Amino acid sequence: MENTGVETDNNGFIKINEYFQTTKGNIWAFGDVIGKQMFTHVSRAEADFVWHNSMHKQNQKFDYSNSPHAVFTYPEIAAVGLKEQEAKKNHKILVGKAFYKDVSKGAALRQEKTFAKAIVERDTYKILGFHIIGPYASVLIQEVINAMAYDGKLNSLAAGMRIHPAMTELIADVFNNLNTVD
Repeated sequence: MENTGVETDNNGFIKINEYFQTTKGNIWAFGDVIGKQMFTHVSRAEADFVWHNSMHKQNQKFDYSNSPHAVFTYPEIAAVGLKEQEAKKNHKILVGKAFYKDVSKGAALRQEKTFAKAIVERDTYKILGFHIIGPYASVLIQEVINAMAYDGKLNSLAAGMRIHPAMTELIADVFNNLNTVD
């Protein structure tokens, strides 16, 4: 590193600009070495942006706000976007919550305490965050991740029909339970 002209920060991570360029021209960096969100799926997405930015004159900025994560415990935990307290700082929000036991498949799985929660911007219906604790959380949240990547609006999710009895009904129930939060 010391011979490349690429600078690192106080924690040893490679310094980059908003386009993943390092302090040395024509050298880009991504993944764990930049110290942002150290998940394999985020690194893969960063790699796409690095390739694009290294090959095209029109550089793009990477948006970390919709980066999902999961913890593969029992029960699983998955989340994307803002937490309720974070969202309240800059947004007027609606919050919806539904328990697994409230949908047929969740009841059949005998899930009494597991749930999903949504945070939505009140005026625009933009999905700001979504959190799930329960079986298949890492799979169930993908529907929300895709909607957030598409246009971020609740309508993108509401239009789809869900199979019954399947755990995906939980996602619709969460959004059907939205309430104002002060």
